[in-house]
Amino acid sequence: MITTVLGSEGFIGKQVVRVLRQRGYTPFCPSRDENLTGHALGIVFYCIGLTADFRTRPLETVDAHVCALSRLLHDADFDRLIYLSSTRVYEGLSGLVNENTSLIVEVNNFSHLYNLSKLMGESVCLHCGRNAVVVRLSNVVGPDFSSDNFLISLIRQACDSELIRLHSALESAKDFILVDDAVNAIIALAQYPKPKHIYNIASGRKLSNAQICKTIARAQKCRWEVLPDSLLLTFPDIDVSLARQELGLFSNNVLDVLGDLVCQYRKRKA
Repeated sequence: MITTVLGSEGFIGKQVVRVLRQRGYTPFCPSRDENLTGHALGIVFYCIGLTADFRTRPLETVDAHVCALSRLLHDADFDRLIYLSSTRVYEGLSGLVNENTSLIVEVNNFSHLYNLSKLMGESVCLHCGRNAVVVRLSNVVGPDFSSDNFLISLIRQACDSELIRLHSALESAKDFILVDDAVNAIIALAQYPKPKHIYNIASGRKLSNAQICKTIARAQKCRWEVLPDSLLLTFPDIDVSLARQELGLFSNNVLDVLGDLVCQYRKRKA
């Protein structure tokens, strides 16, 4: 199987490359501006994207999620493209959501620029006439200690100052998935013979801020406080039955590895 990983220097892209190599593949990892004309790319993992910094780089966000993707779909020689989207597109909904749930977006809501760009990328993939599949990833957790990832930022606060400051209520909760579990499902999709158009890659369980803080505090002595005017952030439950059935998705409980992540951060800091 010929494989190509675009965005191979990003957190998830690096993990896709690592697992592919462990399984005996030699993925092609072109730079962002490399000319791909004339290359047989095989299975393309489209891991290019912006996350926490999309508010300060809106134009780059749209270019990464839509424009660069559109050029690739138009010109490149590939067998299948797997586009990494986000379960953040379910923002504003409640109850249980699946891949066919109707979505809500607000043009005047700046935080929805990310959602809109991901949805435009999804739509281009699904209607361009090429073999392209979408995965909607929930909040991916792993040892990415330089990132602004929510859980990683809490671990840094706990270890650096022994105080976690929360900008959202203790009851706020959302879905998290370990990076290895997510990557295993993504790579399984590369070889699935007749995939559906969209798959949710999530744990299917939500963790509250209170659960997370208590777990971190068991590994690293710290306090936590909820800042004034913090909001209760609610997110829907994500149906992952399709990915479990067709891709063998298995998701470990993120709470079980938070202690290990705290230890890894302490060692890295030392």
